[in-house]
Amino acid sequence: MDLSVSDIFLGIGLLMILEGGLYAIFPRSMKNIFETIEKWSVEKLQLLGLIVLFFGFIIVIYIK
Repeated sequence: MDLSVSDIFLGIGLLMILEGGLYAIFPRSMKNIFETIEKWSVEKLQLLGLIVLFFGFIIVIYIK
């Protein structure tokens, strides 16, 4: 896999567009999601992070 600096910035830019769009379109829902996550245990949050990391890695490998 050959990643260039422009690929990294492209990925960061796309992530910012997606996340900013969610906050702009669904601000109340995003706030409710954070309030719910705040109640989760550290272990549950860590597991969710690992699952998202795994699927993100699979998507990047598939695309590249």
